[in-house]
Amino acid sequence: MKLIKPFRGVPKGEIYPRQYQAGDDCPPELLAAARELEAVEQEKKPAGGTKAKE
Repeated sequence: MKLIKPFRGVPKGEIYPRQYQAGDDCPPELLAAARELEAVEQEKKPAGGTKAKE
């Protein structure tokens, strides 16, 4: 997923944080933190929604 705003995190295997810019791919191990900070694009939900009962 792509970042939509700057984000700072420590990628797997490193000990120092790295600054990621908007447009960069978010490393999978930092995805939960980026979602929490609303720094990653929103997931697209399937169209159609809930079916009405007949």
